[in-house]
Amino acid sequence: TNRPGTASFDSKGIVHRAELSCNDHVTMSYTADQQAAVKKTIAAVRGDTGKHGKDLFVFWLTRSPDQLEKFPKYASVDAMKSVSTFPAHAKAVVDELLNIVEVAEDSGALNGKIKALMTSHASRDLSAANYENLWGSLVPFLEQALGGAFTPAAKAGWQNVGGLIINAIKSC
Repeated sequence: TNRPGTASFDSKGIVHRAELSCNDHVTMSYTADQQAAVKKTIAAVRGDTGKHGKDLFVFWLTRSPDQLEKFPKYASVDAMKSVSTFPAHAKAVVDELLNIVEVAEDSGALNGKIKALMTSHASRDLSAANYENLWGSLVPFLEQALGGAFTPAAKAGWQNVGGLIINAIKSC
């Protein structure tokens, strides 16, 4: 059974929780090896967040064109590429995502980042499902973009940290 602050995993290894509040302390199996592997992939992505940001948006919105409605300036994936603010926006999204991932093992810091994210995006009518959709593309994107550097430990770590982040979003 799920109790506040306890974890259950789905078939993809994503952590799911029930009835959490932003102040609940949540533990899960996000191992030290996974954290180290995630940090290595963060360093690789930070090497060119501009390129990775644009590539992630193209990858994600090609897989999930229904999400384009959340971006009024982006009429289509092809049109998005020519919007003058697209490169800076995509880079900012990836930078913030990495900042959140870097603090995810600290529930207090994670909740603070998530509260700030939810406040800054309140006018955009985003739901946890929108963030889950992005995360559903993020792991395969990283696998493709980083190739062999995206090790099994990194994949497991990104799946687990994604569960922490999505559940923090759902509970705030």
